[in-house]
Amino acid sequence: MLLRSVRRTASTLRRHPQAPVLAAALVVAVAASSQAAGTASSTASGTASATAKASASTSATAKAGARVGRASTWKSGTTIQVKKSSEARFRGSTRAELSLRKQGLVETQAKAKAHLEASKKAKAAAQAQLKVKTKARAAAETKLTTKKRALDQAHVELKAKAKVRAKAEAELKIARSDQAKLEASAKGSISIDFSFGAKQKKAATRVTSASTKVDKAKQDEAKAKKKAATAQTERDKAAEEVTQTKKDEKDTQTTVEQEQNNCDEAQEVVEETTGDIEEVDEQLEEPAPVEPAPSEPAPTEPAPSEPVVIADPPATPPGNVFGYEKPVWGCFEGNVMFIEPNSPKLPTDYSPYDVKSRLYACEWDIPTRSFQDGFPGIPDQFEWFAIVYTGMFNVSEGGTYKFRINSDDGTKLRIDGKPVVLNDGQHAPASVSGNIELSAGDHELVLEYFQGPRYHIALQVWVTPPGGSERIFSVR
Repeated sequence: MLLRSVRRTASTLRRHPQAPVLAAALVVAVAASSQAAGTASSTASGTASATAKASASTSATAKAGARVGRASTWKSGTTIQVKKSSEARFRGSTRAELSLRKQGLVETQAKAKAHLEASKKAKAAAQAQLKVKTKARAAAETKLTTKKRALDQAHVELKAKAKVRAKAEAELKIARSDQAKLEASAKGSISIDFSFGAKQKKAATRVTSASTKVDKAKQDEAKAKKKAATAQTERDKAAEEVTQTKKDEKDTQTTVEQEQNNCDEAQEVVEETTGDIEEVDEQLEEPAPVEPAPSEPAPTEPAPSEPVVIADPPATPPGNVFGYEKPVWGCFEGNVMFIEPNSPKLPTDYSPYDVKSRLYACEWDIPTRSFQDGFPGIPDQFEWFAIVYTGMFNVSEGGTYKFRINSDDGTKLRIDGKPVVLNDGQHAPASVSGNIELSAGDHELVLEYFQGPRYHIALQVWVTPPGGSERIFSVR
């Protein structure tokens, strides 16, 4: 079953080729505010937000060491059109999302290759076992033939012994009859016969001899019956052995066929994922699109019915714990997708899923709590959903950065396409850490999170910059 699921995943990847990102599309670029002003504004609003949250672990922790904040490439005041997310298929096209997709494909390919090797070994073992089973079945059939012959011979011997016993009993009967006649004639005769004693002795001897013969014949017949019964038992046992060896041979043949199918399926998945990885690599090698110069006219886009202006992060916390409903300058876009009930972990590919809602998070500071709020436009979805956050952040100096995530349920964090924290699977709140070397400047982030069964959630992301103390990761 697992292999079929892996195969379906790879097939889905092939059916849904890379498409433009469904994130917000830029329409008109307005003048950018200075980075220094943005930093000061974000620090103040982050403190106010943290106070409003009244959380023990907030972004208001005193900053020390390297600064972590919004990417320098973001522009405040930009007007965007937020595309409708309902029933929109999620297909990442940013480099981070392409890297995420490639990572899923590589994981799927690795599993398929491992399964292929395991299936080949299992097939070889099953084929070797099949030879043993076939040989055992042939030996059992030969043994059954021998036992059948022995049983037939035993029946022939028993029949002969029964015939001898019947003949002996007939002779005894005649001898006793003759003896009785002799006795009767002696009692009825008045003449003196000096030879009677010898005749009488001879008749008695004949009876004794015939009786001994009968006893011997009966014993021989009894032995022949026992021998025939033993031969019958051995023949039945041999027949059962043939039946069992035939079943074993058939079962082993079925195993060989199943392992062959597994090999074929795994090989197909390997080939499919290899092709998909090559496609993603080609897309990753393509140069990033060049934005038109300010003097050039902006590309024509359908005018949004309600244009949204990207503003600085609000001082108040978002109404939904997972993020604001409208885009926020420098924060991360989260695509909300519903996953299959009883999913044991995060999907390895999101292309089959529809984006049901979008949120924008400046930090993730959700201690363990009950979640019964749902999402914008979807108030009744409390479980079995995944959120993929993507965006950029900036660090002021290079060095080793430690990230720690506490989540309920699974999470994965990648920065610049590299895995940093893996805390996947269904589990109670659990904390996992990871380190990564970052150079000063902007970096791409992808955070995956999924909620399993209702109702409790947790999602907190901390960062410890070089020379600094641990605090909630925030780009305010």
